[in-house]
Amino acid sequence: MIFLFDDYELDSDCNDLRRNGKPLKAEHVVLRLLSALVEDAGQLVTKAALIERVWDDRAVSENVITVAMVRLRRLLGDDANERKFVVNVHGRGYRFVRPVSKVDRTAAQVPVELMPTRKQTTSFVGREQVMQRLRTSLADARQGQGNVLVLIGEPGIGKTRAAEQLADEAAAAGIPVAWGHCQEAGDTPPLWPWAQLVRELLEKLPLDSAAVAAAATAPELPWLLPRASPSSAERAEERKAAIGKDRVFTAVVQVLQSAASATPCLLILEDLHRADASTVELLHFWVESISRARVLLVGTVRSTERRGGAASAELAAVLGHRNCMRVPLQRLDAPSVTAYVSTILDDPDGRLARAVFAKSEGNPFFMVELARQLSSMTSPEPELLAVTHEALELVRPRLLKLDAAGNGVLSSASVIGRNFDLRLVQAVLDADLTEIMKNLDCAVTSEVLIVAPDSRTVFAFSHDLLRAALYESIPPAELRRLHLRVALALEAQRLSGETVSAALLAFHFRAAIPEGDLRKTVEYSARAAEDASALFAFGDAERHLRHALEALSLIPNASTGLRMKLLLHQTLCARVVGAPEFESLLRELIRLARECRAGSVLARAGLLLDLHPGFPALAASRQTLEEALSMLPDDDEEHRGALLARLAISAPIAYDAEASQAQAELAVTLSRRSGAPLALYGSLFAKLYLEASPTAVLTSTSGQSEPLRELDLLCLHHPRLLSVPPIALDLHRAILCLQTGDLPTMLSALERAEARARRLHCREWTWHAERYRALAQLQLGQVTQGTLKLRALHEQARALNILGSELLCLYDETVVLGDASTMRASPVSLQFDPGDPPSLWSTKVRTLVAADLHDEADAMLKMVASERLAALPRDRDYLGTLGALARSAASLGARDHATVLYDLLAPHHAYLSAHVAFHCEGSVPQLRAELAWTLGRGDEARSLLEAGLKQSADAGLVFVADQARRTLATYRDARSNNESARP
Repeated sequence: MIFLFDDYELDSDCNDLRRNGKPLKAEHVVLRLLSALVEDAGQLVTKAALIERVWDDRAVSENVITVAMVRLRRLLGDDANERKFVVNVHGRGYRFVRPVSKVDRTAAQVPVELMPTRKQTTSFVGREQVMQRLRTSLADARQGQGNVLVLIGEPGIGKTRAAEQLADEAAAAGIPVAWGHCQEAGDTPPLWPWAQLVRELLEKLPLDSAAVAAAATAPELPWLLPRASPSSAERAEERKAAIGKDRVFTAVVQVLQSAASATPCLLILEDLHRADASTVELLHFWVESISRARVLLVGTVRSTERRGGAASAELAAVLGHRNCMRVPLQRLDAPSVTAYVSTILDDPDGRLARAVFAKSEGNPFFMVELARQLSSMTSPEPELLAVTHEALELVRPRLLKLDAAGNGVLSSASVIGRNFDLRLVQAVLDADLTEIMKNLDCAVTSEVLIVAPDSRTVFAFSHDLLRAALYESIPPAELRRLHLRVALALEAQRLSGETVSAALLAFHFRAAIPEGDLRKTVEYSARAAEDASALFAFGDAERHLRHALEALSLIPNASTGLRMKLLLHQTLCARVVGAPEFESLLRELIRLARECRAGSVLARAGLLLDLHPGFPALAASRQTLEEALSMLPDDDEEHRGALLARLAISAPIAYDAEASQAQAELAVTLSRRSGAPLALYGSLFAKLYLEASPTAVLTSTSGQSEPLRELDLLCLHHPRLLSVPPIALDLHRAILCLQTGDLPTMLSALERAEARARRLHCREWTWHAERYRALAQLQLGQVTQGTLKLRALHEQARALNILGSELLCLYDETVVLGDASTMRASPVSLQFDPGDPPSLWSTKVRTLVAADLHDEADAMLKMVASERLAALPRDRDYLGTLGALARSAASLGARDHATVLYDLLAPHHAYLSAHVAFHCEGSVPQLRAELAWTLGRGDEARSLLEAGLKQSADAGLVFVADQARRTLATYRDARSNNESARP
């Protein structure tokens, strides 16, 4: 049966609605609702009856009916002020009030030759394989095998169209669909696309669903979704709570997975190439576990636009994940274009199709625009298509249909962005609202704009290339003026209590430079950086701070103190994300601090030069720390404590156990009195480092050390400020576990460190954690995998300029992998540096020995006299330092050092040698055996080596055990030769 009303035709059997012969896109449930109403036109249809007929008598909330009715009215264009089609009988149900006639399906089958030509405009051609992959992925998601599928291609290639087609099919099957858009113009708060997804999905679920309950009870979501929070005051309090990034990410994922537990979900994230870093980080956070959810997440990425920085690196990681399928969209071939053109034009000889293909080159967006131009001509002629292949040139003919006033209004709207509301346009233009609306109506009629669902005042450009064409036609001076007016209008909204992000204000004020107030550009850019940092979006924060400093440089006599403050924050963010400009920013900060005699700033900069206890520092680290200390007043306990702590584990004091311990204690005392968490963390870590004796008894997880327990609690209480330190603590645990042979706990600590580093997008710490895991593979006997991984990481370190990695890479190649040729090609200098702590000095000596540069190694070994070794602090790296020196002394035949090292290692018989380089030199008995052999004690050496071999094998250190076996065989052969030589 076909129902006819006004200019609509509804085929209830096929669930198909047409207007004037053109098919209308609508969700399956909306068309079922319409069928139920028109079948009983003029009669009251109760809500209970609708639930039975539309929702098959399933338990749904009243809100579901309301939402479906809103969508039906929107589909029919039902005015809110005058219900033309469906009226609501309050509390009872709904009535369809238009006259309806019925036509039997068989009677409606008119012979083709008698029917008027009616070409469809919604043909979707040339994407059969793409749609098949999308449908297969959706089917997998329905079976509980969720995944991410990313459509990649040039602008206009049909990424959104393919996603829309899948969304229509999913909706027809009753699968909830939600969209998140990464905006093309302006900036948005971090995680905004995810906020859109959550909001839309919750609107489509029953009020009593688990996902709605999860959203209502999660304290993180009102902060993420400002419209859901009851008041701006409460939002401010929530911001102060400094909710951790992991909790925000987990809360969003829990809501989405709760929704999927009830019904499969299709989520679509558009324009991921423009996403903020934190949005892509959340996607990376979820991609690992999405395979266990009934979710298909479809993303679109322009292949011609890739944003640099943290977001781009994170997106690359997502695209390379095993749970992500990349689907490139190619241009359409000639038969596909011909098939499309034939659906909208009478083209018996294919002449028009060939012209469209030649000018569109298979780009679907261009194809549609060109075909539409031909269809508007009385006599279509290919020669009249004078449009270039450039997108902006292509869309301008549609814009030319608007008069000058209409183009003026839309040009102003294009400055606001892809989406805009009427009130903001009026504030920018300061014009009559009626006139503005008249021009917007014309743009809607011309399909330049579309009206947002459930709104009469919110609009969007039907394609961003239309917005871009208008935007780029505005003269530069006028463009700056418009950006300033948008900024001022948005600022007024913010001051009135509305939610307007600092990032959006920063974007428009910056685009207006040098017009307007430069100080506001600085202010809002700095605020946007703070907002991004609060969500651990450090890549976005660094970008905002860079913009703030650019604006500040244009202000005459700008505050140097403010410049240093912004530069310090930018340097910190650049350090976290591993930005290549980190060191140049740091050097500039140090220069300014010295000029201004700003001791506290120089202290923080100096601490950034000294990367972390045990790791190689940047040049002039110790000198900068000492200079900063001399500038600080005596009452600056925060910075004095932090500096004293770092100097306590730096040369020259690092070679004196008593002095370094006393200075670390003083640093902790000062830091405690200051109450500064960062200073206390640095002081406690120095104390922890110095007290991490290899004889300490470790528990299965964190160890018995009191400083370690206090550090864990400190990080727990300050999750935002101390988001990175837990990575260093886990790597510290891993070194201690390797020394005790507790390999399962070691691997767990490494996994935690790497996972956290990835979540925070800490490129430097991620590299170190991955390197430790590759070295662990080698220790466990996985030689091929470990070697390949290690060499790949060395390439990565060079490409990404990982700080402090040069010496470690050279050590790996020379000592661990045994490639002495690397030394000759390396730019790293292995000269003795008075600033090197014992761990780095021993690493350099060991590397020189492995490279067979024995003269250089012997000279460097003797830079620290053998009698001074007894004064070394028993710190975390102590056993590794002694182990590297023992191997070196044995190879060099340095008897004085060998004698002292033999005695120093004796109390640590039950342990293994390892330090910050994370390569196990062997068990302590094995190292003492080599020293005994050097000292001419053959029988003792063999006995020690047998014990050391057993110890390494029992720990599961295959690499070290094999080395011990080979050495033992050498010792036994030497003994046999000596015995056979006796008379």
